[in-house]
Amino acid sequence: MVDPLHLNGNDPHPSNHLHSNKPLEWTGHNEFIAAPPQSPCLPLRGSVSLSGKHSVMSQSNQAGWRGLLPGCFGIVDLKFARHPLDEERAKTMIREARRMGASSEDIITAIREFLASEHASEEHIEKEILHSRKVIRAVI
Repeated sequence: MVDPLHLNGNDPHPSNHLHSNKPLEWTGHNEFIAAPPQSPCLPLRGSVSLSGKHSVMSQSNQAGWRGLLPGCFGIVDLKFARHPLDEERAKTMIREARRMGASSEDIITAIREFLASEHASEEHIEKEILHSRKVIRAVI
């Protein structure tokens, strides 16, 4: 087990814990401990970047641009391209989809499928499809 003192700022070499493959768990006492390897971790939707820039993974098929879809939506409200960062990611996804030969309707279908997979209501899906058509038209 990792000494909690090394993870709460008292480590004389604070970068030591950055090289561990173990996920961190909050103990509830302003300390973190290394989680056992079998501990489940919640997956994140979209991508996370500490630099504030969204990195685009290069993939060589339609699954590549489809993999960018989650980052185009608000995490809580599932709104498409409403936040400036989500909008930039949406534009990148649309350009990549078009480069890979996807039509506007292919993109719309993927958006509809993603929202359905996230258990969005039919009303919300239709509202976001209308908005996504505007964003797609602005990009192409």
